Amino acid sequence: MDFELTEEQKILVALAKDFCNKEVDPAFMRKLLEVENLRDRYPWDIVEKAHDIGLRTLCVPAKWGGGGADCLTQVLVAETLARWGGPIAIAIADLWRSFDVIKVCSDELQAEIFPKIMENPRFIMAAAGSEAEAATDIMLPYDGPEAKMVTFAYRDGDEWVINGEKQYCTGGGIADLVIVIARTEKYGPISQSTSRFLVPSDTPGFSIVRENDMTYNEFLGNTVLRFENVRVPLRYHLGPAMWSWSALVAPRGSAGLLSRQGIYLGDTERIYETLKEYTKTRVQGGKPIFEHYNVGPLVVDTHLYIETWRWLTYKCAWEYDQADQQGVPRSPTSLHLLFAFSKDVRMRICQNIANTCGVIGTLKEYPFEEYIRSGFALMHPYVTRPMHLIMCMKYI
Repeated sequence: MDFELTEEQKILVALAKDFCNKEVDPAFMRKLLEVENLRDRYPWDIVEKAHDIGLRTLCVPAKWGGGGADCLTQVLVAETLARWGGPIAIAIADLWRSFDVIKVCSDELQAEIFPKIMENPRFIMAAAGSEAEAATDIMLPYDGPEAKMVTFAYRDGDEWVINGEKQYCTGGGIADLVIVIARTEKYGPISQSTSRFLVPSDTPGFSIVRENDMTYNEFLGNTVLRFENVRVPLRYHLGPAMWSWSALVAPRGSAGLLSRQGIYLGDTERIYETLKEYTKTRVQGGKPIFEHYNVGPLVVDTHLYIETWRWLTYKCAWEYDQADQQGVPRSPTSLHLLFAFSKDVRMRICQNIANTCGVIGTLKEYPFEEYIRSGFALMHPYVTRPMHLIMCMKYI
């Protein structure tokens, strides 16, 4: 792996950092997160400015006017946005996960969707997969009749009809277009009987049941969505869901997941800098607590974990880009190791914060408390740590 960034990557990283320093006011962002209404909470004006300079559409293919960025570039920019802009990274870079899905759609569908993304800076996409009883049953190895995903789609002439309810939909309350995972065979194995569909949020029968009150509040919100005889045209059937582990092996199968890792990484780098500064300015016993034998090593330990996390993330992104360029599958080993490791890192850093800052770490006037809450809330994505390690056993 070449550790030297390209000139384009250096320019984009500098652009993202400059954008955050000029346009993102931390105090305003914190106040905005307290707004109850989802649409009023979302930082539309800031995202529009990000759209104007190409950050929001970074992963849209160049043929449609976007940045055409590869996976490593997406990770670098997502990391920078989170490092210098905090929660604005979620509002900008988290959309790339849905945009990436459109990349593997037909040319006809790309020609319909990507111009909307490019022309309308307020066009939002979201994904709807989990259900109340099924939870992560859409992920293997829950592939038998015990998998309880019941949202069902059937073909009726030149339309598909969808019925069901989806839980935990990030961005579902403000999205214009939702990617829905639904069964097309009621009793078949999940890996062979589900498909993805595009559902415009203004389609009759689509409704928002409620907003989930999550431990970690973010701009995109989290909602429960209901589909009652929702009809979509045949072209909005995207084919097999590929929502199983096989999706992580295929080219273009995980770019959005890695962009999220970039967000988590940048957020952690930001909190680390605050932690380091705090321990060097907080004086106790006549000297900064960083010099205490039971504090300084914890800060260094945090730095070591972040460095390891960063290079494992970069390596995964680099492997992804190599496979994409060659058009071949790749081993998902590094990806599973990254997911497992990142969960441990966040919890280890939360523990270091508690041991370093004491009661200060729980005060809301400091950013540590928010990071600890987000660290716990973000332990759930991509199933459990042991499951990732089990999957690695197939490849190592």
